[in-house]
Amino acid sequence: MKTFETSTYRSQVYQLRQLGKEVLKQYDLKVEQLEFINHGENATYKVITKKGNYLLRIHRDRYHTSDGIKEELNWLNKLHSNGLSVQKPVLSSNNELITQGSYKGDFLKRTCTILTWEEGIFRSNSINEDYCKAIGNLLARFHKKENQIPIKARKYWDAEGLLGKGDRFNGLFAIEEGLSKKEYKIFNACRESLFNVLKNYQEEHPEKFGLIHADLHFWNVIWKDKSPIPIDFDDCGTGAFLYDLCIYLKSIEGNMKRKKKDKPAKPYLDAMLEGYNKIGNLTQKDVELLPFFRLTRDLVMFGWLYSRRDNANIFKHFELGRAKRIERYSKFLKEGPERFFVSP
Repeated sequence: MKTFETSTYRSQVYQLRQLGKEVLKQYDLKVEQLEFINHGENATYKVITKKGNYLLRIHRDRYHTSDGIKEELNWLNKLHSNGLSVQKPVLSSNNELITQGSYKGDFLKRTCTILTWEEGIFRSNSINEDYCKAIGNLLARFHKKENQIPIKARKYWDAEGLLGKGDRFNGLFAIEEGLSKKEYKIFNACRESLFNVLKNYQEEHPEKFGLIHADLHFWNVIWKDKSPIPIDFDDCGTGAFLYDLCIYLKSIEGNMKRKKKDKPAKPYLDAMLEGYNKIGNLTQKDVELLPFFRLTRDLVMFGWLYSRRDNANIFKHFELGRAKRIERYSKFLKEGPERFFVSP
């Protein structure tokens, strides 16, 4: 008999949907429709009711502890109470932030949460300097002391969590099995070099580390007019504020390369930094480290792809981008990191 992990992607989605139907019975919601959104890190479904819509999240097994999930939900409540437009956690009928769901008894068990639903649109091609300024300002608001909360479980994105032996995704060392000896030598040398840069920055500037979103790319922001609404805080944790910025910048850079746009791109970076520094305080020395965090994000996601061998829809991208990534890491070792927004 197949396990959940060895089931096809389509079968996994079906099984999770049945689990979702059962867990919704623990909430005071008169559900009219359960609409599939995605099965990636979590499985997500739009819960449609007459009184409004909600987001059901079926959490990946053993990815976060219960304390870690509660910290995310507590941060959302903190941000909401301080005036930021974010989704709010929804309590169960028993006033619980977290519920447990199952399908066929012990065959499939998952932790689940429900959040309010935010309407808006995604933007990628239409992003301009004004939107970048708004994103920079939003990230600076996340990083303000009054918007932070104490964190014990989600110490994810410091130098060790990103590139050390305790890497969050458990992929940076396991990946050796999926690469040739030559490829892994290049990959690991790149990891070690970046780790030293990040470790030194962390030791010299602990004040520039704190609770961050850690995954704010194009598809984790919806827009109401020119106001950004961040979603998917699943990866939030303590880390460098610079890491938060570079993720959105990578979205812009990737989009420009795919579309082969000739428009000068530096104004996007300048606008984002301008928006950030209306509240925050990034120096020129900080900005000069952005390319190192940019490549760090690349390595982290390569390791994540390898760690998701249990999800064929994700893992296929490991091989698709493998050769280009190794070439990029080799170039870094010879020439240093590329600046943001190289010509297409």
